[in-house]
Amino acid sequence: MRLGFATFLITAVLHGGTIISLPDAAYTSGTNLVSFTDPDESMIGSIGDGNLTISFSSVTDLMRASTVGDDWSTWGAPPNTESSTPRVLWSGLDDNFNPITTVTFLLSAPVAVFGFEAEPDALDVENMVATFYMGATVEQTISLDVNGNGGALLFAAAANPGTYFDSVTLTSDVDFAAGQFRYAMPEPATYVSMLAGLAAIFGKKYRGAR
Repeated sequence: MRLGFATFLITAVLHGGTIISLPDAAYTSGTNLVSFTDPDESMIGSIGDGNLTISFSSVTDLMRASTVGDDWSTWGAPPNTESSTPRVLWSGLDDNFNPITTVTFLLSAPVAVFGFEAEPDALDVENMVATFYMGATVEQTISLDVNGNGGALLFAAAANPGTYFDSVTLTSDVDFAAGQFRYAMPEPATYVSMLAGLAAIFGKKYRGAR
């Protein structure tokens, strides 16, 4: 009974998050970049840096390593993106050669900030939606119209105090590429404050129920 009440309290914390629209100095200096060195055309199921692993959940659970200017034609440019020629991951095609339009990035640990740049494969404007989750709860949604002809944009958010992100789903009408994955872990004080608040509320409720 105590466990169920504590779980309810955790999911009842104020939800939301702050959208980060540009990869400025504050964003890049305050986050860790998760890069990858797999050769172009490699099909990979996850990337990581020793502290965080980002796994891909889709029709194939794989994304193709690519380089902008080589096997991925265009990207964005500063200030909208960090670079014009990053390494990126393509969502790919399924076994019937249909475009894979939805990929979920599963995070091995809760994070306070998560972001990436993305661009559709089609060389026109497509709507792309990133949904940030804490468990099954939607914390933030970012919907952007992105030009596939050199118009990659940042999809990034910072979680509200007491909350976090553990997965993000990116959806478009067409296949896409994503890159420049960045994250920041929650500060230890955030966990301490949240747990202390939950304990105080739980203790008060439990005493009153006797």
